[in-house]
Amino acid sequence: MPEQFDTSIERTFDEMGRACRSLLSRARALTKMTGEAGIQNPYHSKARSAAHFLESALTSLQPSAGLRLNEGRASATASMVLTVADHLIDGLAAREPSEMDLYKSGAKAAFEGQAPAIPIPELLGFLATYKKTGVLEITSLTETVVMGLRDGAVIHASSDNTPAGMRLGEILLARKAIEERALYSVLAKARSMRNLKVGELLEREGKVPKEELRIALELQIQNLFNRLFSIQDARFAFYERESSKVEGLLSLNVTHLLLGSAAQADERQATPTTGDTTADAA
Repeated sequence: MPEQFDTSIERTFDEMGRACRSLLSRARALTKMTGEAGIQNPYHSKARSAAHFLESALTSLQPSAGLRLNEGRASATASMVLTVADHLIDGLAAREPSEMDLYKSGAKAAFEGQAPAIPIPELLGFLATYKKTGVLEITSLTETVVMGLRDGAVIHASSDNTPAGMRLGEILLARKAIEERALYSVLAKARSMRNLKVGELLEREGKVPKEELRIALELQIQNLFNRLFSIQDARFAFYERESSKVEGLLSLNVTHLLLGSAAQADERQATPTTGDTTADAA
């Protein structure tokens, strides 16, 4: 009598297959985007390599005639999937299933496009003017930004490749709003609670005064807007949702954030470099 498939192993294979297909779609999109930016783009080879690993992982996950699933095969495939994850995390800024994955699940974007055909500041201005509610995803060569809006106001925003010094925990530490040990405890808990943002957990546990948390979040989002303000090559998609299905701790005026980014860009352009100063002095 043929041996029965181990139900738990089958379930593991199904889960890995779904994860691989999702990651493969992202890796192929990144391969195309970085390829359009030029074969020498540093992310292009990483994207291609990640796609190759994922295709191999999916092949090994396919049932083979006359073979049954076993612990050895499951272990080997799990090892390959971990290798893929390492590949994506290193340079592709991969992320675990997040609120954006949940919003996109089974949903079609209300509209999508690409910068510079539609500049990101103009896109944000449009969403604010027409008081749109939903989630915006912007993918550039260096990061993916997920932004929640309610009636045209920003209620949360996050990046999978936030620059050093601008992560929420780093801002709070710099402002002496939380002790290092307490922050690490919250970060560890947040990692084990999928789809719960660090800011929400900090508020829930009362680790940081609400006003300090609000200031830190605003600083982080303003810095994110500053980066978006100068992005020249990116893809975006907006998913409309009911107000009750989009959650966040803030309500920030998009026009105010864009004006802050414009002022910061003007200051940067007006500040002479060392070379310019030397030339003027001469």
